[in-house]
Amino acid sequence: MRIGSNYQDQSINSTKMYKISSKQHNTKETQTDSYQTSSSATQSATYNKPTTTKTQTDKETQQNKIASYVEQMQNQNEENKKQLIQDFVKNNISNQTGTGYSGNTDILKEIFGSMDNALPPMATTPEGAAEAIAPGGAYSVEAVSDRLMEMAKAFAGDDPEMIEKMQNAVKKGFEAAGMDLETGAGLPSISFDTYKATMEKFEEWKTEAGVPSEE
Repeated sequence: MRIGSNYQDQSINSTKMYKISSKQHNTKETQTDSYQTSSSATQSATYNKPTTTKTQTDKETQQNKIASYVEQMQNQNEENKKQLIQDFVKNNISNQTGTGYSGNTDILKEIFGSMDNALPPMATTPEGAAEAIAPGGAYSVEAVSDRLMEMAKAFAGDDPEMIEKMQNAVKKGFEAAGMDLETGAGLPSISFDTYKATMEKFEEWKTEAGVPSEE
């Protein structure tokens, strides 16, 4: 009985060793079938950014953008133009008086090139505020009235009939900012001075375009 038992153990062990050897052999075969990406495939997938040649100066590009924008504005609803310039007036006058205001940035960027040109950053100190509204400052009478006229002319284009409408829209913008157009009450005197300077520029524009002035 003991001899038979030993024989069975040896037979079982032999069978186990055969299975293990067979498994190891299969594993080696599987490993040799692994996929390796060829160097040529890797190279063909490499993206090289194309180089572009600049054919226009920055100034010409900006002028083209403004011209394209003005053309688009000619096709827009007249009431939209009026509202846009009213908002722009309120923006500038509110910043001029230190109260701050926000508006349509996309349109301003198209006309003025950047938001800083359309609505210069407000001063953060009393000294800076005084410098901003002084002659030559970003929110001086001359600077603000010039910006208002630039936007009005962008919207009016070559249509003389639009000059009067833009002028009335600017007036409403000053009123929306809180100023009485007759006395200037409601806002600091610099705002009233800016209003009068802007109206004078509108009258000059009318004369150049041959448009009768208001009586």
